Amino acid sequence: MAVTSILKEYHLSSESINEMEVEDKELEQDKEMAEMCATELSNISDMRNWMKAHDKDYYVLCYMDGLSYNILDKR
Repeated sequence: MAVTSILKEYHLSSESINEMEVEDKELEQDKEMAEMCATELSNISDMRNWMKAHDKDYYVLCYMDGLSYNILDKR
């Protein structure tokens, strides 16, 4: 398969990260959600460490925006 796509990036603001943290800390009280929240809070910590190391007030998320694809011969 051959794929044509564009590499894009999205900047997640520090304000958005703060909001995510507040929501996760509230959900963390639910025992069924605690493990997922702990993982997300760890990710938030990693994001903040990256932001600090790169002197940024946002975290960069990269993704591929697919435009088209072709199925190649199976030779």
